[in-house]
Amino acid sequence: MPTPVPGHPRSPHQLFFQTPEQRTALARQQFFDEGARPSGLVGEAVLQSWMRCHASRRDPLERVSFEQVSRSRAHASLSRNRQLLQAGNLELQQLEAALRGTDCRVLLTDAQGVIIHATELPSAVQQPLLKTASRVGVNIAEHQIGTTAPGIVVRTGEACTVAGAEHYFVVPEESPEPA
Repeated sequence: MPTPVPGHPRSPHQLFFQTPEQRTALARQQFFDEGARPSGLVGEAVLQSWMRCHASRRDPLERVSFEQVSRSRAHASLSRNRQLLQAGNLELQQLEAALRGTDCRVLLTDAQGVIIHATELPSAVQQPLLKTASRVGVNIAEHQIGTTAPGIVVRTGEACTVAGAEHYFVVPEESPEPA
């Protein structure tokens, strides 16, 4: 029997969720433990991604590795997307300027989910997962690392936000990941 989630709406003591984290915890319980579709608890894009990852028989407790693709693949991706990088250079710089001083990064991937541009994080930022995951040459496609905002965007072409436990694989707590 799954462990009840604090703030679960079926609980007689709590009729409403107090935090988004409680809503996400209930969604994970319903989806992963009970096999139910947690409609309305997480965004539809996140739910669809969970379903694709689950259908590919991925274990949500699996440890995700953010390895770079081969040198030749990274070089080929950068070469194929040189015009995109040049055309978007000004916008990338403007986004980076707007996000300076935050823990946010600007990422640009190719059509397969390989990062071809990533903002450098100041050395003072203490987010090892973010530093590891968002390097040029890392494949962040959904089939590679599960539910993430960039992975959903690569897959669907639709912008979304994936926060904390909304990622398919269990990851350390971090701030929301918009894309």
